[in-house]
Amino acid sequence: MNLKLFLEDYEKIISDVKPEEAFWIYNGPTIRNLHELKIALETMDKLSFFHHVNEEKNDFENWIRHAIHDEELADSIRKAKNKKKALKRVSNRISYVERKIDRERLKDVDGIHYQDIGSLNDKFKLLLVFIVGLLIGIIVGIFVGTFTNITQFLSSL
Repeated sequence: MNLKLFLEDYEKIISDVKPEEAFWIYNGPTIRNLHELKIALETMDKLSFFHHVNEEKNDFENWIRHAIHDEELADSIRKAKNKKKALKRVSNRISYVERKIDRERLKDVDGIHYQDIGSLNDKFKLLLVFIVGLLIGIIVGIFVGTFTNITQFLSSL
């Protein structure tokens, strides 16, 4: 599927759902977000998992699709027929979403886009701009120092 998502979309994916959309784990806790689902999957027994995931249904897929609104994870979790695979897919999705959020937040810092820094050519340009700025600073410093010395010398005459 791989739709283009924006920062707000990624933030919603890992945020708490509305209280009425919370997921009630069989013989376990109530979960409100993907982090809590991950913890629940780590600690839940096989009976609880198979209560929610079996040949007839996948409650996790439905909850992720309709409450979390993450189609990509819902499609992926539908294929996970055991707790270990489900946990891995949820963990991977959380990591991916958090990385995307970090990258989106880094955009436009000082006018430089995070994704634009990827190639060596762009990194070289940034280094070149830094060196030129440094040289200009040194030259201005030398000029100001020299000008100050000249005016002091002339005023002493």
